[in-house]
Amino acid sequence: MTRYAIIMSVEKYKHFSPTKFTHADSDLIYNTLTKTCDYAEQHAIIFKLSPDDSKSPSEILSEIKSAVSNSTSGDSILFYFAGHGHYQEGKTYLILPDTVPGAYETTALMLDDLSNELRVRERSCFRLFDACHSGIDVRDGEDKPNSQDFIRSVNHDASGWVTLAACKEDQFSISDPKIGHGLFTHYLCDEISSINPDEPIYPEILKVKITDKVLEHSKTLGYFQTPTLNASISGNISIATRRANIVSSETDKTIGEDKINSLDLRMARLKEVKDALTNDHLENVLNIITEQCVADFKKINSLNFDISLGAKILANEIPEQMHSFVVNFSRSISIQPRHDLERYEEEYEDPYSSYLGVISAFYPRKKKED
Repeated sequence: MTRYAIIMSVEKYKHFSPTKFTHADSDLIYNTLTKTCDYAEQHAIIFKLSPDDSKSPSEILSEIKSAVSNSTSGDSILFYFAGHGHYQEGKTYLILPDTVPGAYETTALMLDDLSNELRVRERSCFRLFDACHSGIDVRDGEDKPNSQDFIRSVNHDASGWVTLAACKEDQFSISDPKIGHGLFTHYLCDEISSINPDEPIYPEILKVKITDKVLEHSKTLGYFQTPTLNASISGNISIATRRANIVSSETDKTIGEDKINSLDLRMARLKEVKDALTNDHLENVLNIITEQCVADFKKINSLNFDISLGAKILANEIPEQMHSFVVNFSRSISIQPRHDLERYEEEYEDPYSSYLGVISAFYPRKKKED
């Protein structure tokens, strides 16, 4: 199963009051999903929209459609939004930086249009809304957004979504400058990060565990805020799974320093990924090989000189005399080469059946026939 995440936040608007800390919230949810849970970075996109770098509704929908186009049966899709929402004449909108009061249909992102791109059959669909912010106003004094009916709309949408929202329809989503985040997103991510490694994370459990924390914190700020959950999917469906072997604090780093170093963590992350071959991931593999090679050389270097790296060359341009060394060294650090260098020794079945084509753990070997 592959998990996809679409994360969107708007902090400043041309015609509406700002929503504080929403970009920080989107960064927090992105990092929580990709660094502590089983969301791969190449399947998570983040829109931090502003008046200086805005996108039209059609541009956003096009990018989202492309991002989830490779999803298949059994995958999950999560959508997160932090910002202002609006409801008018039976339609629900996400307000964008350039949204014009009274022209929501053409300048805001209609939630139905977004749902049509994300809500696909045989996929688990999740929505997280840190919306309905307090103190909302319109800078020209006209057509104030209907945030109360916006929350009512998303909380009663029984169309195949599991929806977690920051507050009830008669409440506001509150942020606290002391923590630099909205209360809902802060406690949501904190709870996700506290779950034991390899455990599935269920939205129902998240809602139960964060509700009291959000409510009590909001009271200290003079508000009442109660997160809500609406689900129209039967059964237990996890929103994520906590990733194992994550160093999450300075204490953990000290304790695990002898057993887990930064290179080991990067190698572990590479082994977890099993999707499309990309230049970025090949670059990561090359960097790992380079770092390990330099580190090993420094250990045995008894001469008084520094090591410098030359320009990168294609694998098949490596001198033939070095082929055996490169292949054997790569395998010694659990990286399986996939190019002409290995042909001198053996062949493998289905070399592109899985993500990188470079991690030996994923490929059964097949020795040459005599």
